[in-house]
Amino acid sequence: MSDGYGEFDDDVDYGERIDDARNVNDADGARYADTTGDGRADVGGIDTNGDGLFDTYEADTTGDGRIDHFQVDLSGDGSHDTSARDITGDGRIDYVRTDTTGDGYLDTVMADTTGDGRPDVTMANTTGDGVLNEITVDGHTADIDDDGVLVAEEDQSGDGNIDALAYDIDGDGEAEYLRYDTDGDGRFETQVVDRDGDGLNPDAVFVHNDAEADYIDEVRFGRDDEDEPPSARLH
Repeated sequence: MSDGYGEFDDDVDYGERIDDARNVNDADGARYADTTGDGRADVGGIDTNGDGLFDTYEADTTGDGRIDHFQVDLSGDGSHDTSARDITGDGRIDYVRTDTTGDGYLDTVMADTTGDGRPDVTMANTTGDGVLNEITVDGHTADIDDDGVLVAEEDQSGDGNIDALAYDIDGDGEAEYLRYDTDGDGRFETQVVDRDGDGLNPDAVFVHNDAEADYIDEVRFGRDDEDEPPSARLH
C-alpha cells in the first residue's frame, strides 16, 4: 500500500497567481513565480506548443521545493482539462482528474493507491449529475446504480437516514467500495476503497468537503491509527 495524504484546491487559478506575484522570472516559453514570498519559485507556467499561451502549470503546493501538482490543457481549447498530483510525496503522480467529454467538468478520477506507478482505482461520472457512478477497482468495473452492486446500507448515525452504502465492484459478493454521508447533509461526500473489506485499514479515502465545489479536495492512501476514516465495514 502507498501511504499519503493531501488536502487541496483543484480549482486554483495558477495563471492568476503568477500575474499577482511580485517575484517573476521568464525563461524560454515559461514563467516562474514566487507566490508565497519565501524567495523560491513555487508556480510555473509553460508554453509547450509555442503558441504564446501557457498550456501547462506546475506547482509546489507543500513548500518542500518539489513539484507536486500539474494542470494541463491537453485539448488546446485554452482551459486546463487535466489535474495531476503527487499525493504521497514520492515524486510520482498518483492522483489524476480529467475531463473526458470536453464540457469543462473534470469528470473522471484516477488513482494509484498501491504505489506501483499505475492507476488501480478509477471513479467516473458518466451521467452528468456530479455523482461518481462508474467505479473501477483493480480492473473490475461496476456502475453503482446497477442491480446487485449495492450490497449493504446502514444508518450509522442513528438519525433515521441511510448514511453508509457498500458496493461489490468485482462481483465476489463482498464490498470493495463504500460511500458515506458523514455530516448528515444528504451528500455522500466520502468514498472509501477497502479491497479486503475488513474495515480495518482502507486502501484509499476520497472526500468532497466543499459542497459548493465540484471536486474531491481531500485524499488519503493508507492511514495512521489516529486518523480514522468512517467505518469501512457495514454489518
